[in-house]
This record gives sequence, structure tokens and C-alpha cells, in this order.
Amino acid sequence: AGCCIGDQLHPSGKISKTAIHNIAHAYEYAEKIDDFCYNEEDTSRLGVMISFDPEVDEGVAKVLLERQVDFKIALPEDDFSNFDVLILPDCIHPDEACAEKLRAYAASGKILILTGSSALSADGKTYLSDLPVESLGKSTFQNDYLLVSPEYCDDAVPQDEVLCYDSCYRYRATGGAILASVRE
Repeated sequence: AGCCIGDQLHPSGKISKTAIHNIAHAYEYAEKIDDFCYNEEDTSRLGVMISFDPEVDEGVAKVLLERQVDFKIALPEDDFSNFDVLILPDCIHPDEACAEKLRAYAASGKILILTGSSALSADGKTYLSDLPVESLGKSTFQNDYLLVSPEYCDDAVPQDEVLCYDSCYRYRATGGAILASVRE
């Protein structure tokens, strides 16, 4: 068993009736799903590369979890071929080995979503220069507004400008799909 119930105990170590009830309830559920927990294949087709910036990683996780989107964390050394979509959130600067894998991934026809300064070197030049995007540098404004493209809007994502509390990185698409635009 891989379980810890220590946070249910009073600091004295004495267990309350309520804690016993909660633990029993949790184990009843665990017993029901036990057959589905071992030797199963991961079905998530969305990968999110971890940035190791807690604020960035928490932000992208919150967005996906609020929409109940199943995703798996990807590391730069992982095999990306199991993902139909791979997101590089805000501040990922891949080394050349990872950049080569990302180029191959994009060339295979799968979807690569880059946000913020992802895939840019420290001087602002893209590692993924063969992708259909040109870096225009960081916005000169302190705050920007994001406007999602109409074809991606619905009840949960209305077509309305959303205030971004930090300035954005600006890009010019030379191909591919534009998911949103920035209003400065």
C-alpha cells in the first residue's frame, strides 16, 4: 500500500471518530478502483513540459484542471511521440538536444504550443527557427490584453479582451494557426 494518513491524526497521535470515518470512506473508494490502478496504460495525449518555475507550472496546471483537461508532465529528455499536443509554458529555454526533438515533433504534424518566451534563447532568437513564427521581442508596455481568436471561443472562453498583468512576448506568425492575439 502506498498511502499516508498522518495528516488525519491529532498531534498527540490519538485518532478521532471523524478521522476514522474519513479514512474508511477513502479506502472504500480505493478498493472500488483498485483493479484500474496497476499495469494500466497512460491515455493522456496532452503533454506539458515542466518549466521548474513554480508560478508558471501552477498557472498552466490551473488552467487545464479548471477545464478538466487530462495532461501529463513532460521533461526535456522524454519521448514526445505519445503526445498529440505538447505545451511549452512561458519560460522554457530548451538546449539543442531538446530543440532538435521539438523540431522533429512539429515536423511530424503534431501540435506544439509555445507561450511566453518558450523556445527562445536568452538573446531572444528562437531555437526553433524552422517553425512558422518570428520573434519580435518583448512588448514595451507594462500590461497587455489577450484576445482569443473567434474560432476558439465558446461559453467558457468568451471573445473578450483579457488583461494580462505582465507584458507579453510578441511574435509574427508566418504559418500555422493563431490561437490569440495581443492588444497593446
